Amino acid sequence: DGIHQSRSRRQAFAFSYFAGFLFLVFSLLWVRHVTFAGLLAFVFLEALVFGLFGVLVKNLFQFLIENGSEGDSFPSISLKTVPFRTVFILFFGIPALWVVQEFIRVHLPAIGFGFNLLGHSQAVLPPVAQTARIFGDYGLSFFCALASSGLFLLVANAEETKKPSLNWAQRVSIILITLEFTIAIIIYRNYRLAVPPSADAVRIGVIQ
Repeated sequence: DGIHQSRSRRQAFAFSYFAGFLFLVFSLLWVRHVTFAGLLAFVFLEALVFGLFGVLVKNLFQFLIENGSEGDSFPSISLKTVPFRTVFILFFGIPALWVVQEFIRVHLPAIGFGFNLLGHSQAVLPPVAQTARIFGDYGLSFFCALASSGLFLLVANAEETKKPSLNWAQRVSIILITLEFTIAIIIYRNYRLAVPPSADAVRIGVIQ
């Protein structure tokens, strides 16, 4: 919400950078036992990619403003002028940009780090984590971001009217698409968990 409310790309970068900095500090706090200075230096650099995500999302909003309906912007446009195209570009575009951010963060030279991707949060939910077999970490991250993107669009209010920015058909469409993704995950979960383990399976333990 802070990105689309920002007045410039610089503000969008600052907001995303600060959010990313806090996320990285708390998710990598264990690194302080190895090197506290190294933790701060690493977080300072990695958070730049989060800032890039904020700029990309701001650019997406700006693109939709410049090419939107009747020259209005989202989410300040009236209920009747938000085109379905705008809704679905945001619905799928924001998660896609998030995955781009994660890919860059993982593959940065020298400091690339893939320990705390959004999709990793589903490791505690084996039914959902099964889909990583098909789509990998980035696919799980995309689905998590898609759910968040849909929630944002559902609750976003127009600045002028203080009413929901989407009409009922658009809100129903977002809910149905999210449900379709969820049902597909459940179906695949049932299929995967029904497969008996191989007799050649080997137990593996990891100690860090």
